[in-house]
Amino acid sequence: REFLTTHIMQCLYNILSNREVYIRVIAEMDLQFGTKIDSPYEVISKLSYLEACILETLRLHPPQPSIRHSAILKNRFLHLGKHVIRNKRPTPFPEFIVSINNIHRSELYWENPADFTPDRFLRVDTRRLKPCTFFPFSFGSRACLGRDYSLAVTKIFIVKLLRMFDVTLAEQPPGGVSYSDYISLRISSALKCNLQRTRINLSRFGKVNR
Repeated sequence: REFLTTHIMQCLYNILSNREVYIRVIAEMDLQFGTKIDSPYEVISKLSYLEACILETLRLHPPQPSIRHSAILKNRFLHLGKHVIRNKRPTPFPEFIVSINNIHRSELYWENPADFTPDRFLRVDTRRLKPCTFFPFSFGSRACLGRDYSLAVTKIFIVKLLRMFDVTLAEQPPGGVSYSDYISLRISSALKCNLQRTRINLSRFGKVNR
């Protein structure tokens, strides 16, 4: 639950702090829902731009910045691509740390990696990305079983919030949301927002370029 709360707060911050992104998220919901406040998940699941925002948030702020794995060695050597590492420890299963955060922000795999650019996930299917360049829920047999649940809950929460309220960020500390980096990424400051109850209006932001 802590991972999920952190992710939802960061995703909201990314959307609300980018006016163009916020307008596009609202426009997509208006297009799919019309004047309805709520819709079944079959409709919510079609919100491709909101999903791109969620994935881009996971790229920039993975809930677990790094993961630990154990290697199975043969002849005391570990092969990592072109690199060969000799195991000097007596255990045949040495542990190593994989920095998800560094890989997600690497210029080797991402264009302008420090920018919040949801469109990058509209241009490519995540299943076609180079292996192990985007893995906010880890990978392999130890990948998080709650992946689909987390994505669904995040999408439903944001849809319900933004359909019922016009939301703006209140005054935030310099640098936006701050974190405490333990085993997982934790929000250490409150995300303050202004909420104003809204009546669904398809033209509340005027004409939107899609």
